[in-house]
Amino acid sequence: MKLLDAVDSLKIWRRGDQRAPHKPLLLLYALAKELKYSETKFEFSKIEDDLNELLNEFWKPRNDRHSVENPFWRLQTDKIWRVDYDWKLEKKNPDNISASWLRKQNAVGTFSPEISQEIKDNPDVARQAAQKLLDAHFSESLHQSILESTGLFYTGTFSNSKKSSKKARRDPKFRENVLHTYSYRCAICGFSLHMKTMPVGLEAAHIKWHQSGGPDTEDNGLALCATHHRLFDSGVMTLSQDYRIILSKWAYDPRDESNFIDMHQKRILKLPRNKRHLPKMDYINWHRKEVFKEPEIYL
Repeated sequence: MKLLDAVDSLKIWRRGDQRAPHKPLLLLYALAKELKYSETKFEFSKIEDDLNELLNEFWKPRNDRHSVENPFWRLQTDKIWRVDYDWKLEKKNPDNISASWLRKQNAVGTFSPEISQEIKDNPDVARQAAQKLLDAHFSESLHQSILESTGLFYTGTFSNSKKSSKKARRDPKFRENVLHTYSYRCAICGFSLHMKTMPVGLEAAHIKWHQSGGPDTEDNGLALCATHHRLFDSGVMTLSQDYRIILSKWAYDPRDESNFIDMHQKRILKLPRNKRHLPKMDYINWHRKEVFKEPEIYL
């Protein structure tokens, strides 16, 4: 199977609109190494910590732990990956593979020979596959951070061509509608700057991500400066039911020189005048459940 076809047909665990970026993050990590070294062998015991760090940064665990063994093992079903190990499975249920079992078996993951050769012959196909994974599973404000964290940032010019990804169609008026709704001010800090007549440094953020079915409507949008958009999509902050800013206890300024903590529990600066455009509770609840890095700060 070709790499881009495999990425398009990637089997992702689904339950409602819950996020499951395990396979995409493992693939992005592996693509970076394959581009750099070619025919890379990924020993589970050696990459386990790296995968945990990626999931900690770009996802939130369920039941307080990451199941890094699941994408490592289950990616085989997508005909893109193979796992070799010391002993045969015998009667062990493949649905109950554990991290300790993979370590004990000295499990090693690799791209299939066909995929590895394809990347070797045409490195840009790996970058196109990475763009597809980013577009399908992560908010755009996080793309550069994910590239840097996985190492793809350092592999050369990253392809961002339109042909590399089939993005879900978005309403081109979404940004303008949301910025207008919030009077061209960041809802968190009030930032507002124009270059002649054009607003700059101000973005329209989806509360429920577009990748997870969030609509391009004003009640699913917030006008945020670039910094607060990134923090919102990273799970550093979320909104309460009464539109107050909630901060994660895991975020802090080690210099203790900012007023970041002071934002906690403060009402956002600007709410839409049209009540139909107020952030919808369903979308806020999704963000809190799927993106926000709980627990919140208790002062």
